[in-house]
Amino acid sequence: MDKKRVIVLRNDILNYSETFILEQTRFYKKWDAILVGKYYVENGLNLDSIIYRLIPHIRDNFFQRWFLKITEIFWIKNIGIEKYIESLNADILYIHFGTDAVKFWPSIKDLHIPIYITLHGYDISIYKSYWYKGLAGNNLKNYPKRLLEIAKDSRVRFIAVSEAIKEKAILFGIPENKIFVHYIGVDTKKFCKGTVPIKKRENIILYIGRFTEKKAPLLLIRAFKQVVSQIPNAKLVMIGDGVLKSAAEELVKELNIPVVFKGVLSSEQIMSEMDKAKVYCLPSITAINGDSEGLPIANLEAISKGLPVVLTKHSGNVDIFDVGDFGAMVPENDLVALSDALINELNNMKEINLCDFNKKFDIRVSIDKLESFFEESLK
Repeated sequence: MDKKRVIVLRNDILNYSETFILEQTRFYKKWDAILVGKYYVENGLNLDSIIYRLIPHIRDNFFQRWFLKITEIFWIKNIGIEKYIESLNADILYIHFGTDAVKFWPSIKDLHIPIYITLHGYDISIYKSYWYKGLAGNNLKNYPKRLLEIAKDSRVRFIAVSEAIKEKAILFGIPENKIFVHYIGVDTKKFCKGTVPIKKRENIILYIGRFTEKKAPLLLIRAFKQVVSQIPNAKLVMIGDGVLKSAAEELVKELNIPVVFKGVLSSEQIMSEMDKAKVYCLPSITAINGDSEGLPIANLEAISKGLPVVLTKHSGNVDIFDVGDFGAMVPENDLVALSDALINELNNMKEINLCDFNKKFDIRVSIDKLESFFEESLK
């Protein structure tokens, strides 16, 4: 029996931080999955492990590129996109991020197949006024209104990556009966506990994430200053890049503390850093424009590797701690609580139990559920 086909849509394929899309696409079992995009990201993720396609003949010359932008701004159909996606004979369309759903919608709405849209964080948490002011670009100026228009279509269902994202989607105006929570998950066999026990490792705190406001790298650096005053041999290792990277480097110089910036690393290199660390920390906060996390995959990967974590009581982090004690959760933007928790976790040196975690967050469990949703929507 031939497998059903799901087309995974992403405007740009794929940014280095979007390993969760790559891994999910790779793990489908009962369905054939093809990742389809408009643009290929230079220096992005290696996509050789999956089937992927760039939509042809929509950016070959200036006129095509100009028309592509015009169709997004004025929300009109791009025949080239529609015909190409139709030619792939999809049974399901699965779109990552509400913003991409809006960009693709005029060109897919007449295909008459079920459509799933995953809401990850910023695409449902940023205040509507931010979009309407055009601060995210003219092509997304009417994003909130257009997403709610899409939500009226009977074929469309929304996937929230955490309970908090579901609540934000409801507040945004999406009907509750069209939203369900589904965790993307992590490959727990790949991200398995390291061979060196936590208590025998150096006092290394590990940060993995883009250097952006909502991930609060500067807050962590300031908290680490307090950690070093209590644990002089502690070290902070920060992996990632972003708009606040230079500010972070300047702050480290100012505070004169032992912080190592690793830049962007591969999945294998990240696992190696996890095997050296004693504690993982991502002190996420709600940004000034409302931007918040969904459920950072790096948080799940760190726990899967056996690392005690220090996280904030923010969005999907609550879902993680619902299934076990994996470290500490502290209030957002609380410098004292953050530094105290880091000191406590470095001193605790405890091993964490992953039994219930694996049952909830293993990507194989997640894919089984997602494929069941797809099957149900075709009945």
